[in-house]
Amino acid sequence: MVAICGCRKSLPPAAPTESPKEQASITTPPLDLATTTEASGIDFPKTAPEPEKVPNETLPFSPTLVKSRTNVLILMDASGSMAGPIESSTKIEFEKSVVKDMIVQPQPTGMQRSIGVRVFGAQHPLEAKACEDSHQIAPLGDTMADKIGPAIGAIVAQGMSPIAFALQQAAATFPAADNDTDNMIVLIVDGGDTCQADPCQAAADIHAGPSKAMVHVIGFDLDSTATEQLRCVAHNSDGRFLLARNVPELRTAADQALNANLPYNLRIKVFAGSIPLPAEMTVYRSGTRTVVEQGRTPGVKFFQLQPGTYDILITYADSLQDPKPSKLLRGVEVQGSARAEQTLYFELGFLELSGVSPYGEPVALTYALHTPGDTKALATIEGRSEPIKTALTPGEYVLMASGPTINEIPLTTTSDPLTITAGKKLGYTFRFETGELVLRAQTSRGDFVRAEYAIGLQSAPDKTLTKGELHPEGNTIPLPVGDYVVVIRAGKGLLQNAPEVRLDQVTIPARDRVQELITFPVGNLQVIGKESGGTPTKTEFTLTRSHETDILWRTITKETADETTIAPGLYTIMATRLGGNITPPPVIVWEDVEIGEEKTTVKEAIFQLGTLQLLSKDAAGAPLRGEFTLFRPGITEPLATQRTASGDPLILQLTPGLYDVRAQDVSASGDVKPTIWLHAIPVAANETTSREVVFTSGRVRITCRGTNNTPLPCSFRFFTYGQDAPLFSGATEEEWEEFEIKPGYYYLEVDFNDLAKSHHLKKWINVHVAENETVEEIVQF
Repeated sequence: MVAICGCRKSLPPAAPTESPKEQASITTPPLDLATTTEASGIDFPKTAPEPEKVPNETLPFSPTLVKSRTNVLILMDASGSMAGPIESSTKIEFEKSVVKDMIVQPQPTGMQRSIGVRVFGAQHPLEAKACEDSHQIAPLGDTMADKIGPAIGAIVAQGMSPIAFALQQAAATFPAADNDTDNMIVLIVDGGDTCQADPCQAAADIHAGPSKAMVHVIGFDLDSTATEQLRCVAHNSDGRFLLARNVPELRTAADQALNANLPYNLRIKVFAGSIPLPAEMTVYRSGTRTVVEQGRTPGVKFFQLQPGTYDILITYADSLQDPKPSKLLRGVEVQGSARAEQTLYFELGFLELSGVSPYGEPVALTYALHTPGDTKALATIEGRSEPIKTALTPGEYVLMASGPTINEIPLTTTSDPLTITAGKKLGYTFRFETGELVLRAQTSRGDFVRAEYAIGLQSAPDKTLTKGELHPEGNTIPLPVGDYVVVIRAGKGLLQNAPEVRLDQVTIPARDRVQELITFPVGNLQVIGKESGGTPTKTEFTLTRSHETDILWRTITKETADETTIAPGLYTIMATRLGGNITPPPVIVWEDVEIGEEKTTVKEAIFQLGTLQLLSKDAAGAPLRGEFTLFRPGITEPLATQRTASGDPLILQLTPGLYDVRAQDVSASGDVKPTIWLHAIPVAANETTSREVVFTSGRVRITCRGTNNTPLPCSFRFFTYGQDAPLFSGATEEEWEEFEIKPGYYYLEVDFNDLAKSHHLKKWINVHVAENETVEEIVQF
């Protein structure tokens, strides 16, 4: 058998409820809980609370002697794995032999004991996967061996291992626990539950139930996984876990389990009214801080203590209070042969909480517990949609409840002061009511528009609870009942610079609808760009509030005007002509333009331009490829640079004014291109100004000669008078070197290295070049 259980530290239900399904998960401010520890073979930590330092009610030990009666139900494992071999036979055969011996054991002195037998896994084969295969062989009573022996002998190990189900069935055969009776299950098993159930939780539920039954587990030939699960079963029911690895150990474990309740000599019961109360108990040696045993119980705790005197601290484990209610039992006298019992009562009242949504459905809520007038929560209770029950010390409390959201707003509400009375139950249901807010926005012209809304509580107006887009057809917004602040802003791109509208007090009643119509005052702005002749031209318009820089609106017009709806006020409008051939492009600016409510303001940007026509030619009148750079007079940053194709003039559309033009013959050879400046060219609106740039040129031919007119290799550099950098440079061999040059005066520097004679010769020659003249220079060395 293989079963999985991570439940070694599982505990019984932690709240005094009628059903495990009605428990809440309770979180309190920081509390120091004692660690639950098994009693057998453990060195208890010395971290338990010191009895003299814990606020508690100190009580004397007033025991009641227990008249011992024990009901024992032996639960046998007949699953398929019990047919496995061990020693000279099979596990099931040894189990049957041990159980027969258990039922004929004599009654203990001073105790009345009733024994019954139940088996699981014996009626159906493993293939049937029967997870309810459990039946009673002998009821509780004076079991006679001659009657039950044959029934036990006929058991066949073959089926599943429904341990959790069999435990529940076994517990149902016990009467309710009383002061004189112990109910006990002895489970003999060789593996874990194979029916996907949780026997660990089943044991906890049984021990917390009416029978208060303990489960003692005999693990026969177990693997490690099943061992952990079955230890948890014993731990969660105050039982003992006994490991039997062979047949002799099985017989010893059976005897110990059957008599497991004989050694207990003290039983403590804890109640709130008639309801068992989950408690943490710490046993000290009387008058000391030495911890003997500590653990948690669902309401009844059995102790197996050495004879002596003890102090016992009992704390309500799941209390919301800090510190938790506790009682200190002093001078507990424990004797070896007698059993004593004491019942402790905590004065508590019970609170049952539930929540109902605005639609009448149960809803899961989170509760915060307060004392009246105190903003600090005593505890929070995380709930479910089922009612939640908890116990509190008597007094007055206030509960704040929060639950699901409506339109992103969490539902919250606060109870009236609640009075908790000892021994009584108080029920409180939180009901959440909602209403609706209908919002719509329009312009002062009656056009419904998009907008944005933000809603906050009137008590905290700067905190936005919910926001969204307001559609032209309006929005219906569900809201919890209350008072709100609503802020509406015009939608971006639809209402430019529209001021926000604020509604400072919007009250939403229960199950009702509130309608709000928002009106934005607006005007219209219409723009278009044109040339001086009235022809539309591509123009960019930007809109800012007067004396501000943030652009509220931007548009580009071409053939038709564009317009926008805008809040009344003063604005700056800037029009920039696009698509021209100068930088920066022409701009027109209007300052402090007034936009009136329900009025249309029209702005036409009329660009008054003149035309400048430029053409480049050579001295013979032939067109040249020219490059023209345009400047404002006195400004070195160029406005534009453009080239022309050969024979084509350059035509520029310019705003009226004076311009400088630098023209270069880009078709000329050499690194330095001929350049001509034209200064202060006037351009008038709606007129054309033409200028021709004529580039004149000459040519220079150079060669070097020696004796007998022999060509020599030499290098040369041309200089313009007054310049340190050469205009151009080169070298000659046997052929002439020819260059085009602008007419003017130059000087020529020529170098010749005579390697044969180790001479370096240099000459300087003045050169004048006239227009269209070719000058030949023979440099003689």
